[in-house]
Amino acid sequence: ARLAAATNFAIVRGAPGALALILNLRVFDAATVRPAKQIAEALAAAPLGVRSAFLYLDPSGSAYYLEARRPAGVLSFKRLFGHDWLEVRLGDVGLRFPPVVFSQVNGPMLPVMVAQARLLLGSLQGRRLLDLCCGYGLFGLTVGGAAAEVIGVDVDGPAIEAARANARHLGRVAQTRFVAGRLDGDLD
Repeated sequence: ARLAAATNFAIVRGAPGALALILNLRVFDAATVRPAKQIAEALAAAPLGVRSAFLYLDPSGSAYYLEARRPAGVLSFKRLFGHDWLEVRLGDVGLRFPPVVFSQVNGPMLPVMVAQARLLLGSLQGRRLLDLCCGYGLFGLTVGGAAAEVIGVDVDGPAIEAARANARHLGRVAQTRFVAGRLDGDLD
C-alpha cells in the first residue's frame, strides 16, 4: 500500500523483449524500496521481456514523468536489476542511452522518422549536419553517417555523454562533436 501511495508514474520504455520499468516515486524509504525490489524480482523471472527496472525519485509529484528538478545530494535514481542503459537499433546502428534521457516513446516509428529526415535533408555528402536537441545522437549518428561533420547540441549532460559514447562505439569520433549547452545566445 505504501508503494502504491508513493508511486507517481510507472513507466515502461524500450522495445518488445528489451523493456525497462521505471517507477517514479515521491519517496525512497524501506517501505517503498523493499516492495519495489520484490516486483522487480518477479518481473526479472517472468517471460514478459522486462530486462531492467529502476526507481526514480520525484518528491514533488510532478506532472512530468521524469522530472529533471530533483533534490541535489541525495540518491535520486536506483537500478533494481538489468543494464543501466536502454538500446535502440536502426538497421546496423545500435545506440545506447540512460533510461532518464529523452527518447521517442514510439520505437516502431524511429525508422520512419530517420528515413523521413534522410529524405528531407537530401545528400549530406561533404556537408555539415547541425543536430539541435540531439539527445543520445539518434539523427546525428544515423542520418549524419554520410555527413563530413556532425555537431550535436543538447542541454542534457547525460544525453551528450551517451551521444559521445555512441560515436566512440560506432567509430565516428573524428567526424562528430556533441556539445552540452542551452540553445540560446550563451551557447559557445
